[in-house]
Amino acid sequence: MEFATRLFKKLNATTSRTTATTDALFPAFFVLDRFCRSRPDDASASHLFGLVCERIGHIELAIEVLSRAMSLLEAAYEESEDPTIERRFAIAHTNMARLRLSTHDYDGVLASTELVVGLLPEDPEDRETRILLAQAQFLSGLAHFKRGELSEALGFFQSTMDVAADDATMRGHVVVLLGQTLWAIGSDEGRENAKTQLLQRFVIAPPYSLCVLI
Repeated sequence: MEFATRLFKKLNATTSRTTATTDALFPAFFVLDRFCRSRPDDASASHLFGLVCERIGHIELAIEVLSRAMSLLEAAYEESEDPTIERRFAIAHTNMARLRLSTHDYDGVLASTELVVGLLPEDPEDRETRILLAQAQFLSGLAHFKRGELSEALGFFQSTMDVAADDATMRGHVVVLLGQTLWAIGSDEGRENAKTQLLQRFVIAPPYSLCVLI
């Protein structure tokens, strides 16, 4: 677990999803596969294994093992009502929403993000919780956008920007993705709004945020 965790964090910190980076994760994949087979009740190991599977392109397997982690966390929370476990459960659902989005399961995305938003405070005080809430809201927006529900999508994107507030890095990511979404609408108004959002982004956020997205 220690080896796999260190390797995943190191490689996940890189912005380039190259074949070389993917290949470098295979040792973590194999050790976690063995570990999870021997300790199927370890929620942390299953969660990490799911993230590694995602990075190397095994999306269906990632969903399978992450679902197991979520079930374990849910059972543990029902027994203890530990807020730390509740936070891990919310993180797992946020990751599941991202995986469901990649498989075009938009109902699944919305089910997970609705749960996450329900577990988190509306106005988080710490940055980690704000990031988690922003991710859930943005994933909700993307799911609605993919279903052709533009007004709902833009509502969630605006909520995401409200959560990001004055955090330049977080807000910069949101603005760029919002600009891409507005441009994809195809109307002249949507594209003008996209240009406006992107121009504002260069003022409110340092250049490295955009570089990370690219």
